[in-house]
Amino acid sequence: MPDHKTEQAAGKTRNTLLLCTALIVVSGVYSGPATAMEADTIGPPTQNFIEFVAANAAQSLSHYNDGEFIGKSAGTIWGEVQVKALIHDGSIIDVQFLQYPSHRRRSALISGWAMPILRSEAIRAQSAGVDIVSQASITAEGFQKSLASALIQATK
Repeated sequence: MPDHKTEQAAGKTRNTLLLCTALIVVSGVYSGPATAMEADTIGPPTQNFIEFVAANAAQSLSHYNDGEFIGKSAGTIWGEVQVKALIHDGSIIDVQFLQYPSHRRRSALISGWAMPILRSEAIRAQSAGVDIVSQASITAEGFQKSLASALIQATK
């Protein structure tokens, strides 16, 4: 039978996970079922949702493992977005773009000014839960997905 401290620690972990889940849903990063009732109606959570919850919950519960972690390539209507997260002393110190929309002049222009903003926001937030960049929302969503998958690797 678990003791009081074990139950209390489990409750804190569960509450932190629920808070991260709520923040992800409310922030608009995840656009699937917002409630358990909707999830039961629609089906099980998507892999993207699980990855975002895991990455953001892990960030709030502990530090990341040091190293370089390459995220999965995220396909967008404007092209692939893929990033590499550099972790030192348990913190994100840099995010590098490996792939980004650049096949059209307009895509290259938007990526050119959006990438530094996304990079600095991720370092500030220490998670993939960054704000969507105006006029670069598709690229920002790809960035969030790729960075979330890199941060999951950093928590294993």
